Amino acid sequence: MQRRRFKYLLSFLDRLVAKRLREKVENLPPGEERDTLLRMARRKARRADELSHKNKWLTSQE
Repeated sequence: MQRRRFKYLLSFLDRLVAKRLREKVENLPPGEERDTLLRMARRKARRADELSHKNKWLTSQE
């Protein structure tokens, strides 16, 4: 039986930071601080996605 393998797009530390940031946001009441943290989390996710695409492009055989 083969194991299901997958590759993480983010490093372990990046995933841990994102998880803690989401937990912190969940405990905050609606307001400016919560909105700021949500924007930060989205920006980090977008940046990680861009880096993933660049890495695939740079490592392609073509």
